[in-house]
Amino acid sequence: MSDNKKGFGLLKGLGVVASIGGLLYAGYKATEIVKKKLNEEGIIIKVKSIVEMMQKDNRVTLDFNKLITEDWESMYIFGSYTSYKEIFEVIGFEWEEVYKTNINHDDNINLLLFIDDNKVVKYIEYPISYGDFGKLNADIYSSKNAVFELENINGDIELHEKVGGEE
Repeated sequence: MSDNKKGFGLLKGLGVVASIGGLLYAGYKATEIVKKKLNEEGIIIKVKSIVEMMQKDNRVTLDFNKLITEDWESMYIFGSYTSYKEIFEVIGFEWEEVYKTNINHDDNINLLLFIDDNKVVKYIEYPISYGDFGKLNADIYSSKNAVFELENINGDIELHEKVGGEE
């Protein structure tokens, strides 16, 4: 075999190894992204199961202090079509991940931000079909007062502040 063919074979082999390595890395990154997304959506899955339980019970308590595992001081609520600029003004700092949300153009969600020490530690794009936070009296709740009641009224889920907050 000529030296050119050996060299070409070696390069081809290295290319295959590099391609496999790239695929493994891309697969790892995709897995990490999926894990992060599942973690973020985990809270929605919990809420969904709570809503499904409501077929049996008419009222269910939704206590975000128990649902959110990260430490947080305040929960900010933003309604559909809130601009990014308005979010920055309300929370007092720029938060880059806001651009990953659909809050500025989706009328089916509320954006819930959980903030600790001027940092968003968790956010949820909360489907209004599970209760519309936009109908509440306040836009900011402390971790001790972020307790709500979901009520099933003829198949429609209504969301109310739970008087007294933390139990």
